[in-house]
Amino acid sequence: IQQNQLSSNLVAANNERDSLQQQFAKAAKKLRQCGNSTTSSSGTASGARSDNPEMLTGDLSRRPNRDYIYSYAKAKVDLMFQQFAAEHPDIRVTICRIVSVTGPGGEDCALTTLFLPIMVKAVGLDPAWQFIHEDDMLDIIMLLAKQRKAGVYNIAADGALKYTEI
Repeated sequence: IQQNQLSSNLVAANNERDSLQQQFAKAAKKLRQCGNSTTSSSGTASGARSDNPEMLTGDLSRRPNRDYIYSYAKAKVDLMFQQFAAEHPDIRVTICRIVSVTGPGGEDCALTTLFLPIMVKAVGLDPAWQFIHEDDMLDIIMLLAKQRKAGVYNIAADGALKYTEI
């Protein structure tokens, strides 16, 4: 599998002199050479909005919270890859929108809040939370690569847990 780790590099670009678009333009040159790209995005790119449906779908527009840099950067990178794919139909672009990852190697910072002595909860809200085990996530990404699938894929287990159920 040739998996591009551009999204993490592009997020880091916010702290560097070059803009996110300039970093992506540099990376796009390499994408044209290799002919395919797989990148990880995030469900957080959709943004936490009161008018979101309980279960997000792949066709929901990216409306990230500007004050949550991770969400905002993931949404920008997601959109850049979508635009690149539209402009270069000869290059296979696979975008994996991944929910919170669990497992021995998972270090999802949002999940660390589940193991604090006191859990913080917004009054009147009980959001649904989706998870996927790291092995299942890897299996799905490998299957997409083996089958040479292009497009946007939501990577999540079936169903969700309410925050109060966790």
